[in-house]
Amino acid sequence: MSDSQNTFYWSYSGQEHELYDINELLTTGLLEEDPVEYYNLLTIAHDNGIKLTCLNDRSSKDTWFSPHIICLSFLVGDRSEYSKSYLFDYPDTCFYGDKTIELSEELGMNILKLQVSLGADIKLKNYYEKDIIEILEDKISINSRENNLNFIEFVRRIYNEQ
Repeated sequence: MSDSQNTFYWSYSGQEHELYDINELLTTGLLEEDPVEYYNLLTIAHDNGIKLTCLNDRSSKDTWFSPHIICLSFLVGDRSEYSKSYLFDYPDTCFYGDKTIELSEELGMNILKLQVSLGADIKLKNYYEKDIIEILEDKISINSRENNLNFIEFVRRIYNEQ
């Protein structure tokens, strides 16, 4: 944290930012490219009581019009065999999560916990009317993941508590 109460230094950008800028800095692109930095921004927002309206944004076609929580589900665990074979058959295909080989379950659960505490709606559906549970259960999707059973159970527990 810098000397000012309203700014912070973010090593990812190499500059000072206003706390209220976190809503603009916290993107699904950052989640995909650098989930640790995404988590760091969530932590700064949490520690400073910043309300995050960006977490429920569903305006990006790059994420199939999905909120941040659903985007997280596209990244936790290993790519499924279906996803790997799809990328093999169509190597020029680009989709959300294709750059992320694996996001650990532990980091995924920590991110999810902070997302929910900062106002993310775990029951919010994407453009295709699918919620996070439906996404996680779909094993024949280009962005399906495996080796994420602890994360799935954690999601279900939070989902059922809401």
